[in-house]
Amino acid sequence: MVNTLDAMIGHHSDRYERFGWAAARLDDLVNLLPARLCAVATCVCAPVVGGSVADAFWVMRRDGRSHPSPNAGMAEAAFAGAVGLRLGGEVRYPYRVEHRPELGFGRPPRGADVVAAARLSGAVSALCLAVTALPGRRGGRAVGRRLAPGAPHRGRGGVAPVSGGLLVAGTASDAGKSVLTAGICRWLAREGVRVAPFKAQNMALNSTVTADGAEIGRAQAMQAAAAGVEPEAAMNPVLLKPGGDRHSQLIVLGRPVAEVDALGYRPHKERLAKIVLECLDDLRGRFDAVICEGAGSPAEINLRSTDIANMGLARAANLPVIVVGDIDKGGVFAALFGTLALLDRADQALVAGWVINRFRGDARLLEPGLRQIEALTGRPVHGVVPFRSGLWLDVEDSLDLASYPDAEPDAEPDADSGLAGAGAPAEMGASAEMGASAGEKASTREGGRRESLRVAVVRLPRLSNVTDLDALRAEPGVVVRLVTGPDELADADLVVLPGTRSTVEDLRWLRRRGLADAVAARVAAGRPVLGICGGYQMLGRRIHDDVESGAGEVAGLGLLPVTTTFEASKLLGRRAATDAEGRPLTGYEIRHGRLAIADHPAAEPFAADGVRVGAVAGTSWHGLLENDEFRRAYLTDVARAAGRAFVPARTRFADVRRRRLDVLGDLVADHLDTAALRRLLDEGAPPGLPFVPPGAP
Repeated sequence: MVNTLDAMIGHHSDRYERFGWAAARLDDLVNLLPARLCAVATCVCAPVVGGSVADAFWVMRRDGRSHPSPNAGMAEAAFAGAVGLRLGGEVRYPYRVEHRPELGFGRPPRGADVVAAARLSGAVSALCLAVTALPGRRGGRAVGRRLAPGAPHRGRGGVAPVSGGLLVAGTASDAGKSVLTAGICRWLAREGVRVAPFKAQNMALNSTVTADGAEIGRAQAMQAAAAGVEPEAAMNPVLLKPGGDRHSQLIVLGRPVAEVDALGYRPHKERLAKIVLECLDDLRGRFDAVICEGAGSPAEINLRSTDIANMGLARAANLPVIVVGDIDKGGVFAALFGTLALLDRADQALVAGWVINRFRGDARLLEPGLRQIEALTGRPVHGVVPFRSGLWLDVEDSLDLASYPDAEPDAEPDADSGLAGAGAPAEMGASAEMGASAGEKASTREGGRRESLRVAVVRLPRLSNVTDLDALRAEPGVVVRLVTGPDELADADLVVLPGTRSTVEDLRWLRRRGLADAVAARVAAGRPVLGICGGYQMLGRRIHDDVESGAGEVAGLGLLPVTTTFEASKLLGRRAATDAEGRPLTGYEIRHGRLAIADHPAAEPFAADGVRVGAVAGTSWHGLLENDEFRRAYLTDVARAAGRAFVPARTRFADVRRRRLDVLGDLVADHLDTAALRRLLDEGAPPGLPFVPPGAP
């Protein structure tokens, strides 16, 4: 009654700012207890729509108080948790548009969800009626099926065992899973198959933003490009971004949910398994084939009980599995056999074959080993991919840079290049070089008329989105080096401070290493420095961070008139604009920091969002250097400041990436048994695959 009377007063608007205030406050007070009882009832009824009581209570406690209404927030958050959806966000009223907090961490609602919402509403009403009519008795006993990782699932949140799916697993990180997945996607797309990539759980510092503002792993975006489709959150529902040695930011369906450590992550696994399976189910309903990439090794026996990315996913979705091993590291046959032997009988029944990656030499010498591993395991080798430098792609992890082969990126890559470009972190202490041969070859090709341009990229401990450097490396004559010491900046024509997952911590590292003073000295001498995202924030005057590091106010390098304030909400989105010279620009943003640019007599706009003072410039946009006209103009400015006779080539970065994706498709078509892959996609793992003892207990 009070709620209805409040509604009769009129809707809150600028015109009626104070009219109805008393009625609204009375409504809040009277409904304080009923709203919370309704929220609890909603949580209890969650299993009616396939939800989890624990999930619903967790979302209610986490998000309920962030809503502007003290009562509606609790009920809406409980509802979001019960149905496994993400509610809230932008709300349009006749008088204004409100941007409300998002409640829950599932996908946004769709029209078909109305049925589940009505069923939940009816269940809550029935429960409340039963409690009212039968005082003293326990009302409404809800019984729901728990979605345990590793067990078969059907119905809401489950995946029926249908054709059109395949899981690419690896004997270890950096075996070649990411690029083999991309290669299969490219091959199928060229065959006219509607195909999508999928990685249930990814741990990486390289990420990108989808068209609707969701953050996913960069590798899945690359795989989507190989498939010829737009990347989306469903392709990488769970992303972990390490912020240190012991904790990561948990991102679910493209939105940050929490900071977790290894033990703190485990309680999330059951609810995440449900989301993962819903996403895979959704993709399998819209595409002819979904090529799934595993994570790490499927034989991590200490993690198997809660696995949602490897055999746990394969079992739940009835996916055939092929395992790729990297022979270049040695011990590939032991790795393949050992991986299989550590799996239990049900998991082994889904492992349908092997792929040998990065083989050097005469394939005839490998033939006896191939026949023996087939005899030992009862499973065929579906192909051997030869090793040869000349192919690079977006790395999955920002620290996996030593695996970049030296090659000339603007040339057509060798069709026999091994699958490389994504994997485990390399040693952090050493300096690595990316593409030195490209610069040297360019200078030689031009007969000395084009000098090399030397770029030093500071290898921050928590370096993220290192793929920003790929466009520089694609330029003939540009030599990109990763550096960790101040002396290594001396001969660089350009120094880049890249993005980072932890701006304040990496700024402290910069000072400890003496790099902060070296960068300041460069700027004082008029030598170019570029900051991207976190690197841009470091170049500013002050950083206020109570979110990422909890350090409070920290002094920046003071080289740009910028102050950064970190906020709990993350800015995510693709961007498009025109710079001061009229050049069209595109990019994307992934950041918690909000930047304020102060007046400065020498400041001028840089790109679309940044600022430049003399030789030092900064931008928050990732992907900015992929804009060909802008990149050429900026490198021309750098060469002029360095006094070098360097003229950028007419490189089209999109064409460079497209050629590499085509090479991946060629590798699969030329070196894998594509007929066998087709059978796995159409029929699943063949029946009667032998068990290899001892198997996991």
